[in-house]
Amino acid sequence: EAPGDLYLRNDTEEPYKIKRHEVTYAKEALGIQVQPDGNMQQQIKELKKKAVKWADKVRTNRITKGEAWYVLKSTIMKTIEYPLMATTMSKEDLKSIMLPIFKAALPKAHVQSRMPHALRYGTLEYQGIDLQNPYWTQLIEHLQAILRHHHRETPTQELLQDNMELVQTYVGSTTNFWDLPFSEYKHLLPTGWIKHTWQSLSETTLRLQGPSLSPPLARTHDVA
Repeated sequence: EAPGDLYLRNDTEEPYKIKRHEVTYAKEALGIQVQPDGNMQQQIKELKKKAVKWADKVRTNRITKGEAWYVLKSTIMKTIEYPLMATTMSKEDLKSIMLPIFKAALPKAHVQSRMPHALRYGTLEYQGIDLQNPYWTQLIEHLQAILRHHHRETPTQELLQDNMELVQTYVGSTTNFWDLPFSEYKHLLPTGWIKHTWQSLSETTLRLQGPSLSPPLARTHDVA
C-alpha cells in the first residue's frame, strides 16, 4: 500500500524498476527460495521436487551399487546441503525430503532400505553407513556462520547481531539467551533463524558462548 518505486541503476543501462511482491512471495536467489516472512514451504517444495526427480532417474537407470553410492553422496546430498545455512527446516520436513532419495538409492547400493536412521546417519566407527543427517548439518552451518562472522565487519555479522539482540530483548533477561533453557522461553519468541538455531542447539549437549548480548543496566544493582 506504500506508494513509490525502487530502481536499480548503473552507468551503461536504463534504470531497472524492481518488481514488488508481498512478503509471503518466494523468489529464487542464488539457488535458494527467499521469502521475507521466513516461511520455508516453497524451499521444502523445491527440494522435494529435486529429490523425486533424482530418485526417478536412479530407479530407472542401470547402475552398479558403487555408482549408486557415489551419486547418492556426491550429487543429491550436496543439493540438499547447499541451502542449509539459510534455511530453518524441521526434522520432519527434511525426513520427508530424504524419503524418496533413500527409497531409490539404498536398494541400488545393496543397502537395506529399512535401515534405522541411527545407522544411516551413524559413522563407520559405530557400524553406520556414514551419511550426514541434514537436520544436524543445518545446525552446524548455522553455528559456523555465527562463529565465522561474529568478529568480522560484514553485512552477515550485522544481521546476526541485530537478530540476537532482538531475541535477547524478547527474552527479557540480562543472562545471555544461549545460556537459558529454550523450553522455558520459546513461547516469547517470534519465528526466525536465531530461534530455530537455539531450538536445535537445545536438543544437543553443545553450548554456544560469546560476548554479552544484554543491554547495559541504567543503574548499579538493577535487575531486568
